[in-house]
Amino acid sequence: MSPFDVPDSDQLTLVTADEPPIRHSVSRSHLSTLSITFRDLLSLPLSPASTSSNEITIGETHLELKGFMRMLEALGKGEEADLSELKFVDWENLARVSDKYDSIMARMRVKSHAWYV
Repeated sequence: MSPFDVPDSDQLTLVTADEPPIRHSVSRSHLSTLSITFRDLLSLPLSPASTSSNEITIGETHLELKGFMRMLEALGKGEEADLSELKFVDWENLARVSDKYDSIMARMRVKSHAWYV
């Protein structure tokens, strides 16, 4: 097993708002590290009506999450995310997602990018 593989016990699926939805398999611990909102959400006890503790449907599309998912993937590898290919709209989306999900790391990347554009 590679050190970057996500153990089943740490695996979570983010379901996008695309039609049809796209499912992203992510690490709970990496998502919690990148986002205070997800950290708090994942710490809550499940309701009895909950159908799955391993799936979260979010309001963003796959394209709106592009930069955020790159940062999440790089975090899992212990690397800095390469965001050099992001277009202006991707940076706008990353800024919005970083605020919505309270991601300090993503917010810092957006701010540092704004200084160099």
